[in-house]
Amino acid sequence: MATNTVDPEVAARGTLALLQTRLHRLEFLLSGYSNEEGIPEPTLAPARSNDTIWAKLHSLEAEVVKLNKLNGQAGEVVRNVERLSSTYPDLFLPTTSPSDIPRSQDLNTLASIVLSHATLFPETASRLSSLQTLQVPPAEQSSKLASLIPRLAQCKEAERSMGEDIRELRERSTRCLEWWVKIGVIGTADLYEDWEIRIHEIERHLIRSERRAGEEQGYL
Repeated sequence: MATNTVDPEVAARGTLALLQTRLHRLEFLLSGYSNEEGIPEPTLAPARSNDTIWAKLHSLEAEVVKLNKLNGQAGEVVRNVERLSSTYPDLFLPTTSPSDIPRSQDLNTLASIVLSHATLFPETASRLSSLQTLQVPPAEQSSKLASLIPRLAQCKEAERSMGEDIRELRERSTRCLEWWVKIGVIGTADLYEDWEIRIHEIERHLIRSERRAGEEQGYL
């Protein structure tokens, strides 16, 4: 009776291939870089203990504790965030779930899409790190800006009132122009036409009178 046996060498090669694929995925998650073939560069072990992930996490926790103890705006912001996280923990939960992953494409297509946007990860990280160099403005400047809010509201109200006045002046100008066209232009033209008709009638009357007078005197 024949039995289906798997060649140990083939099984070992398949296992190594699967392990290598998982290793590439982990390396890509850690570095965010890959070559043209989609294979990430190998991740080297940290030379110092301070470069490990756990050491960086402890360092971040220490920095957060320092910020929490500050008396300025930065400390207040950190304390507000912690208060929100303790009161509303759902705000800091990821909004996506495994069911939200698109199933219309296969795994290779989705992987190619992710790899095509791999350069955005270090770019975004560099932008976020550049934000750390920005200094928080002093509280005096913030209070001065806050004191300008009522004046800005008054300026906005004055601008709205001026806009209403300008709109009313435009409507009045339009009505004046319409009146001037109807009375000053069309009315004057009608008046001139009436005068011209009357002058022609007077001229014809004079011509008839002169002709009649000439006939009576024997000139004609």
